[in-house]
Amino acid sequence: PRLLRAQIWYPAAGRPQAGNSRPAAGPFPLNVFAPGFRQCGTPCARLLQAWASTGFVVAVVNFPHSDCLVGAR
Repeated sequence: PRLLRAQIWYPAAGRPQAGNSRPAAGPFPLNVFAPGFRQCGTPCARLLQAWASTGFVVAVVNFPHSDCLVGAR
């Protein structure tokens, strides 16, 4: 079995403050972001945050054995 880790970005309620933001009430559309071979979602954090700030829930999936850490393990 393999573990598939995902990072979830939610639209924030009100004005987000460092460490104080909470998810807004939904429902919201879902955008699943799957980086390509030997890529991870972290370098795209500003884009993913922008999508979440416009009302999308964003799920970022880094696939094991083919993400940006291939060769570093």
